Amino acid sequence: MEKEKTLSTEEEIKIFSDPYRIRILTTFKNLGKPATVKEIADLMKEVPSKVHYHVKKLESIDVLKLIYTREINGIIAKYYEPTAESFAIGTELDNSPIDDVIKDEIRKLIVNLYDESKNIILDYLSERGDNIKSKERSSIVSKSVYLTEEEFKEFNQILEEFYYKHREKKLDGKKYHLFNTIFYIDDTVE
Repeated sequence: MEKEKTLSTEEEIKIFSDPYRIRILTTFKNLGKPATVKEIADLMKEVPSKVHYHVKKLESIDVLKLIYTREINGIIAKYYEPTAESFAIGTELDNSPIDDVIKDEIRKLIVNLYDESKNIILDYLSERGDNIKSKERSSIVSKSVYLTEEEFKEFNQILEEFYYKHREKKLDGKKYHLFNTIFYIDDTVE
């Protein structure tokens, strides 16, 4: 498995940016081992045929790959896993008409990721209302930081290692939702 895979074509970005496919990929990553479409569908509480369609789309752009097959009661079970620990969207945009399509897909992806995270937080708050226990912890932070390129890479590496270390459920652990964004803002442009 690669550390990071960069998606750069219009087709890759369009296929990847679908919110349902991101949920599928997240389910695979959270599971932390190769899985069948049926296992993923069960975890997502979805119909396997719907998940299968989207798994094939992700496989077509090399985001998921078939790792091995196993015969179970006369049926061939196919086990898939992500091809990389993380995925990035990276393309050199030169303001051609195709770039507008790519930019639009990236915007959709960002909006979907933010909306999904926002809904998790708002659902949690509406379920708990004023009954949030003092021992339950949450933190909301929005700050600007100044980093060198090396510090930026180091920060991302720390987060990736933290995610990886804490992705599995623990007996004494509580589930936290972590959503972070870090991007370069050119504050010299006015």
